[in-house]
Amino acid sequence: MLSEQIKKLFEAQLKKVQQYAVDVTLDPDIVHLRPTQSNDACRCVLSEQGFTSGRFYFEVQVKKWSKWTVGVARESSMKRQITLSPNNGYWTVCLTRRGSVVRALTQLEKTLSEQMKKLFEAELKKVQQYAVDVTLDPDIVHPKATQSDAKQQVKECDACRCVLSQQGFTSGRFFFEVQVKKWSTWTVGVTRKSNMKTEITLSPSDGYWTVCLTRRGDCFAPAEPSVGLSLKSKPKKVGVFVDYKEGLVSFYDADTAALIYSFTGCSFTGKLYPFFSPCVNDGLKIHSTVFSKLKASFAQLLLS
Repeated sequence: MLSEQIKKLFEAQLKKVQQYAVDVTLDPDIVHLRPTQSNDACRCVLSEQGFTSGRFYFEVQVKKWSKWTVGVARESSMKRQITLSPNNGYWTVCLTRRGSVVRALTQLEKTLSEQMKKLFEAELKKVQQYAVDVTLDPDIVHPKATQSDAKQQVKECDACRCVLSQQGFTSGRFFFEVQVKKWSTWTVGVTRKSNMKTEITLSPSDGYWTVCLTRRGDCFAPAEPSVGLSLKSKPKKVGVFVDYKEGLVSFYDADTAALIYSFTGCSFTGKLYPFFSPCVNDGLKIHSTVFSKLKASFAQLLLS
């Protein structure tokens, strides 16, 4: 699902630059007829047209060649030996006979990374226009128990600090952000549930579309089956975008604009509520049976 989202971003970017297409002929079989007995086997091709301003885009068919170099050059003629580097006036990528692509531009990877970041930032900015105001901070919704009433709270086993927004959504699009940096474990997303159970199973079939961080520092999307997520860094703030009609729930690192995960093709019925929990999770459940037993043992210890 994540790869599909990235593919769509790349396709949108390609379509955007293709509007600057220029007509150039760069096929050596057309420009240079195959040499017969000549040793002058250079078949490099320069376009007749040069560019000194603006933007331009062109495409080259490379599938029939076992090796190739393509890009732009500031040279107007070919030397016997060409050194492929920006310092020598060549900005290219090439394929060797061994089948490995050699990046003549040493900063190409950096450039690609910057372009990806711009794409993600544009996508995040696009969904942020659907922002709604929800309060999902447990320290505000559920103030921490004072020392005087701590025993009473434990006695009631009321240690749940899950938070649901008061407002539910049955149509349209909405986006919200949750600060997660102060929590060692968390779960964020949307749910169709209007109240919390003792044990929560995190799955779309149970009405939860979430991502979560365990105490071990592992990040999961509890889909069916659960998906382990490899993140460059732990998010400090998570953005959640929902398109009710399209059945889409997307999660973003709100600081880096990176797409964390997307649930697609969802079938929603009834209200969806923004949801956050700092309670212990194992990537699949919140308030698991094991955790409930630990709470009960802790309560016995405090009350003895």
